[in-house]
Order: sequence, then C-alpha cells, then structure tokens
Amino acid sequence: YGTATLNPYEREILYGFPFVLGRIGTTTIRGPLLTLAIEIEAVGDHLEVRPADETLRFNSLPFRTEGETDARNAALGRVLEQTPSFPMTIDSLRAFVGVLSRELPELRLDASLDGSLSAPPPEPLSAEPLRIIDQAAIFVAPKTNYFLCSDLDEIAAATSNNCGALVPLVAGPGDEAQGDITNEQIDSARIVFPFPSNRAQRRVALTVEDETTHVVSVEGPPGTGKSLTIANLACHLAGTGKRVLITSQKDKALEVVDEKLRELGLAELPMTLLRRDKESKGELLGRLDRIEKRRTTDEVEAHYASLANTLATQSDDQLSDAQAYAASIKWESEIEVADQASRTAKGIGRMAARWKANSVLRKARKASSETTDVLAERAGERRDALLEHALGVLQVGLERGISGAKRSERVVVRELQSVLKRNQTTYKNFSLFDRMKKDLDQAQKLLRILPVWILSPDDVARLFPCAPELFDVVIVDEASQVDLPSLVPMAYRANKLVVFGDSKQMQSQRFAFMSGNLALEAWQQFGMVTYDPDERLHPVRTSLLNLVGVRAEESCLLDEHFRCLPPIIDFSNRRWYGEQLRIMTDVHHKRFGSPDRPVIELHHVEEGTISGGQKGQENEIEAKVLVEHLARMVEDPDYDGASIGVLCLYEE
Repeated sequence: YGTATLNPYEREILYGFPFVLGRIGTTTIRGPLLTLAIEIEAVGDHLEVRPADETLRFNSLPFRTEGETDARNAALGRVLEQTPSFPMTIDSLRAFVGVLSRELPELRLDASLDGSLSAPPPEPLSAEPLRIIDQAAIFVAPKTNYFLCSDLDEIAAATSNNCGALVPLVAGPGDEAQGDITNEQIDSARIVFPFPSNRAQRRVALTVEDETTHVVSVEGPPGTGKSLTIANLACHLAGTGKRVLITSQKDKALEVVDEKLRELGLAELPMTLLRRDKESKGELLGRLDRIEKRRTTDEVEAHYASLANTLATQSDDQLSDAQAYAASIKWESEIEVADQASRTAKGIGRMAARWKANSVLRKARKASSETTDVLAERAGERRDALLEHALGVLQVGLERGISGAKRSERVVVRELQSVLKRNQTTYKNFSLFDRMKKDLDQAQKLLRILPVWILSPDDVARLFPCAPELFDVVIVDEASQVDLPSLVPMAYRANKLVVFGDSKQMQSQRFAFMSGNLALEAWQQFGMVTYDPDERLHPVRTSLLNLVGVRAEESCLLDEHFRCLPPIIDFSNRRWYGEQLRIMTDVHHKRFGSPDRPVIELHHVEEGTISGGQKGQENEIEAKVLVEHLARMVEDPDYDGASIGVLCLYEE
C-alpha cells in the first residue's frame, strides 16, 4: 500500500486469484490466472480494499513460450474470449477454468476454486507441469510509459473527429485527387531552404504544403540526404509560420538533425531535449535565455517583407540562369557534333560540314550569348546568395513570433524554464507535468514563439497537451524503428504527418512499446483481429514505416545518392531500389587505395572450412587470411590516414 501510494504514476495495485504454478526447464512459473486493479485506502485503524475498475483480466503469460504455434495462439485466444465478467461467481470461475483445461489439456487443476486458500506451496525444484492452485495475492505492478499511456487513454475517450493526420493514418486516405507536382512548379516555388537541396528534396516541401494532404511518406535510401531534407523542411515550415515537431525513437537520428540546425546559429531553432541529463537541459535553458525582443513589430514586419521580395527576385534569376545553362549546354553539344563532323568529312563533304559547323556556331552565339563556364560560375554565386537570403527570411520569420508576442506568451517561456529545472523522472514532479499538459492555451502560446521542437515521443507526451493538431507538421525520422503505440499520440497532435524512412532497411524490434506476448494478449483480448485482420496496426509486428507504406496519401522518393562510390551503391540500386537512384559520386574520387584497383574485390579462400558443430560458424583459415590482408593494408602507403572497418556476420 505504501509503495503504490508513493508513486501512483508508475505503479498500480492488483489482486490475483487463483494462481498458476509450475516449472518449465530451469524457469519457475508462478503468477495469477486472473487479475483485477484495486484501490487501498486507510480508514481509521484498518485498510479498505475496493475495485479500481470492473474489468477482470486473464493473464496468459504463464502459458506462452518462445516459438508458439498458431494453434496454441488460437487456443489462448478462445480462452481470452471466455474471461469472466465482474463480479465473478464461483460457477463462472469454474466454467472458465473448464474452458482453459479443454484448450490446454496439459494443465492440472489442484484447486477447489471456492475462494478458500491453501498453504503456500514450495517452489518446484524440477520440471513440473503447470497447475492451478488456491492462492491469492495483492501485489504492486509497474506501469510503464505513464505519459504515453495517459495520452492513449485520452485519445480513446475523445469525441472529436478533428484529428488531422491520425484518421487517414489509421483508416486510410480519402477520395481527394492525387497530387501532381511538375519540375517547373518545383523550380519556380518560393522555398525557404537554408541548406543546399535538389528537386526531389524540394518536392517534399511542396507536397507537405498541399492543403488536402495529411500523411506524406518520404522514402530515403542511404546517402540521399534524409537528415538534410528534414532540417531544410523544418526551416521552411518555421519561416512560413508553422509549428513543427521532429521526433523519432532513435536518438542518433534526432541528434544529426539537431546538429545540422544548430549550424544556423539561431537561438529559436530548434528547441531540443534529447537527454534528461544536466548538460542537455542546461543547453536548452541557455537558448531560452537568449530569446529576447530586439526590435519593434513594425520594423520586423518591414524587414521580413523586404527579404521575401529579394528571395523571390533571386529565385527568378536563379531559374533564368538554369534555363540559360540548359540552352547553352544544348548548343555546345551541337557545336561539338558539327565540329567533329567537319574534321572527319572528306572531299566535297568536308566543305558542306564546315559550312554547317559555322552555321551552328552563329546560331548558338545568337541564341546563347554566354558559355556554360560563365553561367555555371554565376549560378554558383547566385545559389550561395539564395541560401543566405533563405537564412535571412528564416531568421526574421522566427523574430516575427518573438516581436509580436504578448506578455502572457513571454511568461510561458519563463514557466518552461522553471519546469525544465525539475527532475522529469522523479514521481514527485509527475503531477506538475500533468497540470502543464492540461494547459492547452499555454502550449499554443509557447509554440507561437518557439515553433520547432526536437523531442522523443516520451518527452512530447510529458511536455505537451494531447490535443488534436497542436502541431502543424510532425516529422518522424527512421520510421522503421518507430512502433505504432508510441506514434499514435504524435499523429493525434499533428495536422500533417511526414514520415521519413527506408523500406529496404533492416528493421529492429528493440523499440517495441510492449513485449510480443503482452501485445498478442492485448490484441486478442480486445478482438482486434475482427477490426484489423491484416494486422496493419499490430503494436509489435508492424512499424510506422510499414503502415505508412500502405496509408500515405502522397509519397516522395529522395533519388540522388551522395555517399558511396558508384560500384558500392550500384549493387543496392540494382538489387533493391529498381535503379531509381541517381548516383552523384564519381569513381575517380576514390581517396584510398591505388587508382587502378577496383572499389570492390572478392577474395575466395579455397581451403577455408567451417567448424564448431552443426550450428558453428568458426572459419579459422578464413579469419587468418583476412587478418593478413588487413595487415598488408595497414602497411600500404595508399591507405595512410584511412579508417578501416571489419564487418563479421557471425560472432564465432
């Protein structure tokens, strides 16, 4: 009682009866067959125990094992369907145990099931079949992810249909026409990207701006600039007055985006809390301290309008240069062809070829007065100026929120500073965060001043109200590593959801919201197989990326690869990406190894043999050859300064 009341946010009290006891292999199984959440209250000189809710839960965990068959799962599912209702009678309990014994014939019944309790049995010391005994217990059970779970409860109880991104994500897209964005629209669009970008990356921004689109999938194969695109997109949205959340269950992905945005040196962008240590909170508090009103609202608005006009003019000039460059390349190509023909022609044909070459040259000079070299140099200078102007628009756009902030909105920033100084993981402060989460007006004021946040799903649930469309855009990175229960509260807070990931990437279950056994029990208990027979929404078997691959209203592909030398990425491009990637690296840019050596080499060890038993993967001869090859590389001056990695798929 004392333990639970000290921290009700992370612990709950359960009553269990009867109990299951047995030993499988070296593991002792002891647990309640049925549980009920209860409350305990001190009244005078005694404690009163009462139900906290009226739901009896069947605990299937004692009966589950690794590698279960579909037949076993189906049997447990039928048992779940027969769970007694509250209040439970002796007859309903015995009928339920009868169903359990029929579905699991190996189970023994050593109980009267009349409410009487037997003496506590000793722990089994050897293998013993599972049996049901007359035992009961009141115990404290952990409650994990309190804030995420409270979000899910709140969403389940919501009556509003105003949940921008969540509805199409769960139910599928509507009947709106498919988007159709041309290259001309991309080239002429006013996009505030302070970092370099290509058409595919800018297409994402235009897709997100479509008012009818709420769920966007961005397929980002390796080396195509996912993090850069996210940073650019966040800047564009913030510069145009949007509230943005960037989240992921993979901290490293968020750190990369955070580091990129910090290069801009803007105190207002982004607000990041990736760790709960003193240093991370200190950094965020320091950035909040630097946010202050420096100019009047009229000055800022005038400056913003001026920068926006300059950016528009520069964009038009850049587009004109690009069109001129394309025309110049075309003419230079025709000149080259005509000149080559005049050099190789013989006899009277040579005179005609020379005349044609001169004619092409005159037309080219008239149509394109500047060479590609001149245009390329100017385009580079123009691009740098465009990036600088985009940064200016972003900076002043953020300043608009601060200069126009009301006194009450400034107070919210100071209140956030006060909250961040608290220990967010101490149960004594949970009620503080609960109160803060309920203040929607305060959160909206905060987002008007500080529009871009980088947070894990846990911290979003801890700091921001669970309100529909609180953020204009929620961007999720590494979606193959994101489970659906953690993401649902993020999608509920989003008007638009933009999901970045690589569907060909190996997926990990280490971020799962719950264990596979618990997920299966919940899935069966709530009859989800009836609503979702294809398991699109399964909390363990499906990642966000899997779901978005089916439910996204619009999809974008980042198709330019900038990381690996061509022979390396070309394999993946052909094998998995349908040769859709444009490889922007050059094989001649190889930094290490002799120029005439291939980028990829296959070494076959003819006498290599695998040992270590039937499942062994020990190949001592091959390992020796590898180490000798590695030693030669270390001594080779062609590899001076190179870092070398050794990838082995088998620990043996």
